[in-house]
Amino acid sequence: MRGVRLLDRTHQHQVVTILIAAFADDPLYAKVARTQEARRALATFLFKKAINQQERVSGYVDNDILMGVACVEKKHSKTNLKRMKPSFLWLCIRLFRHLSPGAFRFMTRYGRIIETGRKSPCHTLLWLAVMPENQGRGIGTALLDHVHQEAEADPKAVFVYLDTENERNLDYYKRFGYALTGDTLIDDVKVYCMRKPLRENQS
Repeated sequence: MRGVRLLDRTHQHQVVTILIAAFADDPLYAKVARTQEARRALATFLFKKAINQQERVSGYVDNDILMGVACVEKKHSKTNLKRMKPSFLWLCIRLFRHLSPGAFRFMTRYGRIIETGRKSPCHTLLWLAVMPENQGRGIGTALLDHVHQEAEADPKAVFVYLDTENERNLDYYKRFGYALTGDTLIDDVKVYCMRKPLRENQS
């Protein structure tokens, strides 16, 4: 069996492994998490945050092997602070102990950019990652198609939003209907914001 399926907390180890490998040369990761221990802490945080906040974590599976993952947040379902358990808040504190100096300031500025780029109801592609040895096999395409189908089925969503810090990713996402809406330099990392309209005559 192969295809996209929803993931849960039992997939943590596999998802974290994929995130670390896929984002090995990602400028944002390199900026805030400079050691392997820090990268593992960041990947673990991203996955546990997704589960805690009930974001949609999907994976491409082939013969029970997880090869790629994607995570989507619905902008019209706001972050629920009441749902954050003490263990998750402790994870946040532990994360910043591992990150590089200035990481908190950087991530605060980064968060403001994201919120500026997705003011309307939308689905946000928080991360898309495929194991390096499995890239180029259509796995990213399958995950994106799944993300877009779910967004199209949501009558409240106006567009799908994403940001990337790798300029070489721009042409890839443009193939799927995304358009660059702006870019901002944070220290030495440029953040590219992109949108894919879900309805005609919307941008």
